[in-house]
Amino acid sequence: MLEDRERIATELHDGAIQSLFAVGMGLQGSGSGSPSPADPALEPARRYWDDAVMSAPPLRVMLVDDHQVVRDGIRLLLNEATDVVICAEASSAREAVATAARALPDVIVMDVRLQDGSGIEATRDIRAEAAAYLARHHGQR
Repeated sequence: MLEDRERIATELHDGAIQSLFAVGMGLQGSGSGSPSPADPALEPARRYWDDAVMSAPPLRVMLVDDHQVVRDGIRLLLNEATDVVICAEASSAREAVATAARALPDVIVMDVRLQDGSGIEATRDIRAEAAAYLARHHGQR
């Protein structure tokens, strides 16, 4: 276990993540308990929410990196927090855009360089879809 932590720390330190983005989506789930999307990938977050006794909903975080070891390391760090839940993960820019639309995270930790494109462009696409979602469901622009 210690060797795994050291390997993960080395990967992170050596630049596996060139930059992290925190994209505040401003979106919550249905507001009535569990997140509303019916997606098996979201089950861990849903289970955490249902089992936890909290005064406020946890911060829903999505991880996007094309290296599984990096996502594992970030998840390991964030799992220490009691008010944070990993609601989804993606390994490509295309997958990130599609998954964010289903998972509705509060924050996305995004790698800048992904194998199929730019994390910056994926972030722009996700923000545009979030704005369209708000316009459709809340009458905002």
